[in-house]
Amino acid sequence: MRREALEHMVERCTALSAEVSEREPELDSYSGWLVKQGQVVRNWKRRFFMLADRRVRYYEDARLDGSVLSGLNMRGELDIECWVLHPADPSRAEHEHIELLGWMGKPRHWREKGGAARSMLVRSDAETTSTAREPGPSVLQSWAAALRAHGLRELSIEERAEMQEVSMAAVEAGRRSLLV
Repeated sequence: MRREALEHMVERCTALSAEVSEREPELDSYSGWLVKQGQVVRNWKRRFFMLADRRVRYYEDARLDGSVLSGLNMRGELDIECWVLHPADPSRAEHEHIELLGWMGKPRHWREKGGAARSMLVRSDAETTSTAREPGPSVLQSWAAALRAHGLRELSIEERAEMQEVSMAAVEAGRRSLLV
């Protein structure tokens, strides 16, 4: 997807999130191990994620201080505007994953500070899944519940596809108007 279309799409998510969520929930952070797809090299990297204040930060490692688990060596953060839960697709050998859409860089001031719109894919891996001690929701289902509890806007797969089409059309229309 073109960068301009992604920026347009995240701007639309920002507007939708502002309409839906007037309250800012005061919740404890949520954390755990996930794997994320790299932005440049599209391999999957295991990272420790922490969700707090509509923002997810991810770290290379984690440590236990008493009863508190915290991240070590922060690798990045994303100011989340909306997200999509994608089911597994065995025909394409795809795992269930969550797509996070938002701003990477300085939150809410991304244009002035050099941040950019990002789409980040995260999923659980075999190691994360095998360490679950009790039967229950999957690791990603638990993350989805935490994202909902933090008041972050969930898009359906259909809404995500429609938003992408509209955004790409708006970018193309803008380019055509510049050529006239």
